[in-house]
Amino acid sequence: ARLAVPDAASLMVEPQPGKAPLLESLARSLPGTRFASALLSSEAGTAVTFFEMETGSSMLAERSNASRLETSLITTTLDQIAGDAAGPIFLKIDTQ
Repeated sequence: ARLAVPDAASLMVEPQPGKAPLLESLARSLPGTRFASALLSSEAGTAVTFFEMETGSSMLAERSNASRLETSLITTTLDQIAGDAAGPIFLKIDTQ
């Protein structure tokens, strides 16, 4: 992304609270990168149950016996997190 748009900022968004320390550290080490520990949705301010289970983490409960951690999170929107960006932003989106 930096080769194609060198002045683009990078924004990392991850809802899993357990991933935040590592991603915050990574963001601090990469120029032009910031991290937001947030659960994105179409509407902000909704309390939801988030099922944390590595790559299967979701607001939707998986029908399996895989172990998971249930966490209550408040949703936010991409506009709220990235709306103050001064220029282009590189986004890589993983949705469910």
